[in-house]
Amino acid sequence: MKTTQEINVFDLSGLDMEKATLYHHDKDNITYIYIGADKYNIPENSLAVAKEGDMPLEEKMIGFSFRQDVKLDGVIAIFQVDEFYMVTFVTPNFTNINGEEAANDVIVLTLGNALKDLENV
Repeated sequence: MKTTQEINVFDLSGLDMEKATLYHHDKDNITYIYIGADKYNIPENSLAVAKEGDMPLEEKMIGFSFRQDVKLDGVIAIFQVDEFYMVTFVTPNFTNINGEEAANDVIVLTLGNALKDLENV
C-alpha cells in the first residue's frame, strides 16, 4: 500500500478535488485514507494542521495525532506555489474531534517539491 509521503507531483492532477475518507483506529494506532478507490497509509506523526498568523512554513505547521477512533469524509485539495505543493484533506467535521477546537478544517497530508520529484524519476 502506498503512503501519503509517497505522493509526488505526477499524482497531483488525479487527486485534486477527489472525494476522500480518512480513518484512524486508536486501538491499533493505524491511520489511512481512501482517495477515490485508492488506499494510502498515513505514517505515524505525519499529520499536521496550520497555526494562524504570519510565520515561516516550518513554524506554521503543528503535528498531531488522533486520540480516538475517527472516520471523516472530505475532499482532497492541492495547493501549489512555484515548485512547492501541499496535499490537504478538507473536512467540515474535524473541529473538536480531539476535544480541542481546530483553527480550520484542513489537515495537511504531505508537502512536496516538484523539482525534487523530477530528479527522482
